[in-house]
Amino acid sequence: MSGAFSNDKLLQRSVTKSVLWNFLGQGCILLISFFATPFILHKLDVNLYGIYMLVGAAMGYLGFLQLGLGPASIKYISEYLAKKQELKIRSAFWSCITIYLVLGICAILAVFCSADFVIVRFFKIAPVLSATAVLALKLGALEFLVTMISAVVSGIMRSLNRFDILNRIDVSLYAVQIGLSVIVLLCGFSLPALIAVNICVKAAGILVYWSFACGYLPFLRKPYWETNSLRELLKFGGFITVSQILSPILNNVEKIFLSSLRSVASLAYYSIPASLIARASVIPYSFSSVLFPIFSYSWAEGNRRLNQELHYRSSLYIIHIYAFFMVFFLVFGESFLTFWVGREFAEKSAGILAVIAVSGLFSTAAYPSLAVLQGMGRPVIPAVLSLLEVIIYLPCSYFLIGKFGTLGAAYVWLARVFVDMFFLQRASCRLLEQSLWRWYINIIRRSAFPVGCCFALFYILRKLSLGFTSLANILGILCVLMVYLAAVWLLGLDRSERQQIAGIANSVFTPHPVKI
Repeated sequence: MSGAFSNDKLLQRSVTKSVLWNFLGQGCILLISFFATPFILHKLDVNLYGIYMLVGAAMGYLGFLQLGLGPASIKYISEYLAKKQELKIRSAFWSCITIYLVLGICAILAVFCSADFVIVRFFKIAPVLSATAVLALKLGALEFLVTMISAVVSGIMRSLNRFDILNRIDVSLYAVQIGLSVIVLLCGFSLPALIAVNICVKAAGILVYWSFACGYLPFLRKPYWETNSLRELLKFGGFITVSQILSPILNNVEKIFLSSLRSVASLAYYSIPASLIARASVIPYSFSSVLFPIFSYSWAEGNRRLNQELHYRSSLYIIHIYAFFMVFFLVFGESFLTFWVGREFAEKSAGILAVIAVSGLFSTAAYPSLAVLQGMGRPVIPAVLSLLEVIIYLPCSYFLIGKFGTLGAAYVWLARVFVDMFFLQRASCRLLEQSLWRWYINIIRRSAFPVGCCFALFYILRKLSLGFTSLANILGILCVLMVYLAAVWLLGLDRSERQQIAGIANSVFTPHPVKI
């Protein structure tokens, strides 16, 4: 990776290729998930699927045990690669592995000892399903440990900027996981077997990542620990840890409140639209996972102008990409859910989907600003903001869910992500010495017409009542997409952006060797 970002042209090519590989890989995973989710939902039934979501939310609360070491290890291993400091690379890697093993085992013991009490005391689960829920929670703790170790090992490929290999492995593993899950459910097994499949596939994935990591960095086979490296990792991960402690609360507490104040079934009606929109995180993730080290590098060089441009353009591009899907779900949300998971489910989840689709725009638009703050050495700002949000969000969420149920959960989520987006963008623009309002005006000026045009055409198409799955309606949706893309190209981008994108497209598949 030495000299990988030595000039803007090489930087531009590297960013584009990495983003495209992320889009390709995550897009394949989304496609597989799209077809698999309805099958898994109906095979498990709504109550077991709700427990499945509940286990995922509960394990999310253990995220604080990661101590911010994931991004810290990627940052420092990248630096050590550039400086050819093999001992420090080994120390950073094995320190993370050791800490995660110890903390993961502690988490497993804690969950195994408390699972029965937690399920019976805090959640409204039918007595006949309690034993299944307890076993699922215990298996979820095992999966959490495997996931932590996998994140560290796969992080080597991120440090090497080999998103091509990383995404190929991720897609292959996910396809195997879903395939085995389908087979398990067809054979008559239930939720615990499904989680056991996840554990086995992720454990196998660790071996695959490890083989590639050792292929590039053979010296990783020799464990090594160093106190100074650990201190650096923990120092960087400190404020990120605060955000990771609070993030599961902000992202999952409404699910906990729904299952406590309402029912597991209501959690399922909320979780399906929420998980559908959550899949759109592939859009900002594809940018932010690449931008984070670049913001750091440019900031260290004092290249504020480049960071300003990357911040503005990445935010604009994310909005352009996500807005089409938001408008689609606003207009065709109920029809889509009817096609995907059935009419009964769609009738109870369509309104939730519409609210969460708008929330998704605010959530995705905030990612570049978060990457700026963390990449430019200000992780304290997102951490403090998350703390303030938790203080306000918890009582508001509890009250609105108790009074309005699933729609209350959706609306309080909408309000939270809007506030989060605004203050992150305000802080990042101040750090970059940009005018926030001029920045907003430029974003709105470039995105308003394409989005408005898309909404109007979708609304007209729905009024024609062609039938959602009819050939005429599908062709109509494709035509709207083409018109939207044309509007974005002509009015959503300026001439220099169009020239830049066209030039990058010509070099996307140019070989990009990694030098160590």
